[in-house]
Amino acid sequence: MVEVVEHDLMNRDEALSQLKFHLERAQDLMSKHANRHRRPSPIKVGDMVYLKLRPHRQLSMSNKLHPKLATKYYGLFPVVVAVGTVAF
Repeated sequence: MVEVVEHDLMNRDEALSQLKFHLERAQDLMSKHANRHRRPSPIKVGDMVYLKLRPHRQLSMSNKLHPKLATKYYGLFPVVVAVGTVAF
Protein backbone atom coordinates (compact mmCIF):
# COMPACT_ATOMS: atom_id res chain seq x y z
CA MET A 1 0.00 0.00 0.00
CA VAL A 2 2.81 2.43 0.89
CA GLU A 3 4.65 1.69 -2.37
CA VAL A 4 1.52 2.51 -4.36
CA VAL A 5 1.11 5.88 -2.63
CA GLU A 6 4.80 6.65 -3.08
CA HIS A 7 4.60 5.74 -6.77
CA ASP A 8 1.55 7.98 -7.22
CA LEU A 9 3.32 10.87 -5.49
CA MET A 10 6.38 10.44 -7.72
CA ASN A 11 4.15 10.44 -10.83
CA ARG A 12 2.40 13.57 -9.60
CA ASP A 13 5.71 15.34 -8.93
CA GLU A 14 6.97 14.41 -12.39
CA ALA A 15 3.77 15.72 -14.01
CA LEU A 16 4.03 18.97 -12.03
CA SER A 17 7.65 19.50 -13.03
CA GLN A 18 6.77 18.93 -16.71
CA LEU A 19 3.85 21.35 -16.45
CA LYS A 20 6.06 24.02 -14.89
CA PHE A 21 8.69 23.56 -17.59
CA HIS A 22 6.17 23.86 -20.43
CA LEU A 23 4.45 26.83 -18.79
CA GLU A 24 7.73 28.73 -18.43
CA ARG A 25 8.61 27.90 -22.02
CA ALA A 26 5.23 29.18 -23.25
CA GLN A 27 5.58 32.37 -21.18
CA ASP A 28 9.05 33.03 -22.60
CA LEU A 29 7.79 32.51 -26.14
CA MET A 30 4.80 34.81 -25.62
CA SER A 31 6.93 37.56 -24.07
CA LYS A 32 9.43 37.24 -26.93
CA HIS A 33 6.66 37.74 -29.49
CA ALA A 34 5.07 40.59 -27.51
CA ASN A 35 8.39 42.43 -27.07
CA ARG A 36 9.28 42.18 -30.75
CA HIS A 37 7.42 45.38 -31.67
CA ARG A 38 7.94 47.29 -28.44
CA ARG A 39 10.40 50.13 -28.18
CA PRO A 40 11.38 52.44 -25.34
CA SER A 41 9.36 55.63 -24.99
CA PRO A 42 11.18 58.71 -26.29
CA ILE A 43 9.22 60.97 -23.89
CA LYS A 44 11.20 62.37 -20.95
CA VAL A 45 10.29 64.57 -17.99
CA GLY A 46 10.18 68.17 -19.20
CA ASP A 47 9.06 67.39 -22.76
CA MET A 48 5.97 69.10 -24.11
CA VAL A 49 3.20 66.72 -25.19
CA TYR A 50 -0.35 66.81 -26.53
CA LEU A 51 -3.18 64.99 -24.78
CA LYS A 52 -5.41 62.87 -26.95
CA LEU A 53 -9.10 63.44 -26.35
CA ARG A 54 -11.36 60.42 -26.39
CA PRO A 55 -14.87 61.61 -27.24
CA HIS A 56 -16.57 58.47 -25.95
CA ARG A 57 -14.93 58.96 -22.53
CA GLN A 58 -14.35 62.70 -22.35
CA LEU A 59 -17.11 64.48 -20.45
CA SER A 60 -15.42 67.76 -19.52
CA MET A 61 -15.07 69.03 -23.09
CA SER A 62 -18.15 70.33 -24.90
CA ASN A 63 -19.53 68.26 -27.74
CA LYS A 64 -19.50 69.89 -31.15
CA LEU A 65 -22.24 69.62 -33.71
CA HIS A 66 -19.98 67.46 -35.86
CA PRO A 67 -17.76 65.35 -33.61
CA LYS A 68 -15.82 64.10 -36.62
CA LEU A 69 -14.43 67.62 -37.09
CA ALA A 70 -13.74 68.26 -33.40
CA THR A 71 -10.18 68.59 -32.15
CA LYS A 72 -8.63 65.29 -31.19
CA TYR A 73 -5.62 66.62 -29.28
CA TYR A 74 -5.58 69.23 -26.54
CA GLY A 75 -2.94 71.73 -25.51
CA LEU A 76 0.77 71.44 -25.09
CA PHE A 77 1.52 70.24 -21.58
CA PRO A 78 4.89 69.63 -19.91
CA VAL A 79 5.58 66.14 -18.61
CA VAL A 80 5.95 66.57 -14.84
CA VAL A 81 6.61 63.05 -13.63
CA ALA A 82 7.02 59.57 -15.16
CA VAL A 83 4.65 57.22 -13.31
CA GLY A 84 5.73 54.09 -15.17
CA THR A 85 7.54 53.10 -18.33
CA VAL A 86 4.69 54.29 -20.58
CA ALA A 87 2.57 56.40 -18.19
CA PHE A 88 3.41 60.06 -17.63
